[in-house]
Amino acid sequence: MNALPQQTEGKYQGWRLYIHPQYHYSVLIPLEWGACIRDHYLNLFFLNDRRVLTLVIGTKFADDETHILRTGVPAGDVVDGGTVQFLGQTIRKRMIRYEGKDKVVLYGYKEDLPYQIPAGNLIFTISLDDFSSGPYEEIELSPEIQQLADAIVESIQLSSP
Repeated sequence: MNALPQQTEGKYQGWRLYIHPQYHYSVLIPLEWGACIRDHYLNLFFLNDRRVLTLVIGTKFADDETHILRTGVPAGDVVDGGTVQFLGQTIRKRMIRYEGKDKVVLYGYKEDLPYQIPAGNLIFTISLDDFSSGPYEEIELSPEIQQLADAIVESIQLSSP
């Protein structure tokens, strides 16, 4: 990971800056979070009380035919999750909620382009999941972790090659 100096001011104080080497975007990452790149995905993960919370940022060039969308979601109802700012646009969030617990956050819902977010010459797909093992009924994305993930998503900026 190409970590640059920590941010020293504002709501991102103490976070690390990461610049993606292929897709030329930057993202701010809390110090407690780890990161790894795999193919078209930047996976940001947070280990908390034996839970593995992961914000997956999939990216491809707009003219690339590669499939980057997730291939399924767990059981639950799809509910509105509000909006966040992403690269100058307001994007909708959808939650997968099961028995009153938020299990997944899907960013960027549009009727004509579900969960694909165009930005310049790139297409993004972003989701927050709990990839821990254990009973599905125990998984819950807390409001605090969702707010933190929203702040990470809102920190993404396009950069020059």
